[in-house]
Amino acid sequence: MNTIKTTTYDNFKCIASDCPITCCKGWSIRADKEIFQKWKAAEDTKYICDHVSYKREDQEEIYCMKLDYSKQCLLLDEKGLCNIVKNHGDEYLCKTCAEFPRKKNTINDNIEYSLSGGCPAVIELINKDVDMVNISDFEGDSDDSYPMEYRVRNHVIELMQNKEYSLCEKIWISFSFLNECTLCEYEDDVYDCIDTYKDKETLIDLAAEYRKTKCNRLEAFEEVCQTFYDVTEFYKEEDLYRPYLFELAEYVSEIFPEDEVILDELEIKLFEWNKYTMEFKNYDSLFEKILVSEIFADCVSEDIFCLIESFQAIVLEYIMVRLALFLKKSRYDVQITDADIRDYTSLFIRAIGHNTEGMSEYWEESFDDSILERDYFYMILQ
Repeated sequence: MNTIKTTTYDNFKCIASDCPITCCKGWSIRADKEIFQKWKAAEDTKYICDHVSYKREDQEEIYCMKLDYSKQCLLLDEKGLCNIVKNHGDEYLCKTCAEFPRKKNTINDNIEYSLSGGCPAVIELINKDVDMVNISDFEGDSDDSYPMEYRVRNHVIELMQNKEYSLCEKIWISFSFLNECTLCEYEDDVYDCIDTYKDKETLIDLAAEYRKTKCNRLEAFEEVCQTFYDVTEFYKEEDLYRPYLFELAEYVSEIFPEDEVILDELEIKLFEWNKYTMEFKNYDSLFEKILVSEIFADCVSEDIFCLIESFQAIVLEYIMVRLALFLKKSRYDVQITDADIRDYTSLFIRAIGHNTEGMSEYWEESFDDSILERDYFYMILQ
């Protein structure tokens, strides 16, 4: 077996109570049947079973850790530390808690290890790291041990790590490549497509297309704001997300109220947004690493359309973080900090990246297709 790891994988260590966004809160925590039986079998751990809910669904037994009113695991102490670990050690954690944010993908003869950016400590590691996934470590898109769809993913990683283009240009080139792959009738056509997107002139032309394409900036800004409002609708009230998202979602409503607004006010806000997006390019190198890490971990479907949906979700995380930090800066007149970047990135990876199926349904309902059109994708990337 060939083992590939992101360069941060072995350096990860849970920071427990120091974590600003604990993974023990805000979502359903699955417990595996094996660990439940282990807890149940011993007198000193039997009490843990009282904090587990059980249901049977589609002939599957589902165990979940019970949560309090704020959706926090009941087994956390007042300092945010896990009582299971404190009383019994890591070996008594359920599989979900023991592994997160670690991810493992087995693809034929390849085992890939990576970390989810849904953990703030992972974003800290990525920020400090020089490289994330070196495509040459596993021969990339020419490696016959990878199925076709994974070779497509590997080429997207190669495109995203090309230092000759800006981050948004690389995202645009990658999206164009993925869209072209969907038009391929046969597998050999996909490999021809990969070869085409290795050609330097092709990449130069696509980057030039990105720079030359024009769109209505006000409409683009309004669409991104509307998407932000839609994406945050089901999260902004939850205790974990509320301090970060609730007031920003309300602020979006103030910028674009239902009644007619004064155009001059919107033009001022648009000017601020345009200036801000230029300044935000200072974070391009960080977000390139974050996006590459997420693509490596999550664009792992053997269905090319699902792969594109995952890619869209990952890019949308970046777009939503960028907008959220603009809204915060504009609303409160504050400077953006590294902690803001870290926390909002982790939050949106959880809200979007860990809910790709929900995002696909959202796109399907909004556009009658879960695969976005190139013109629309270009617009929200502005």
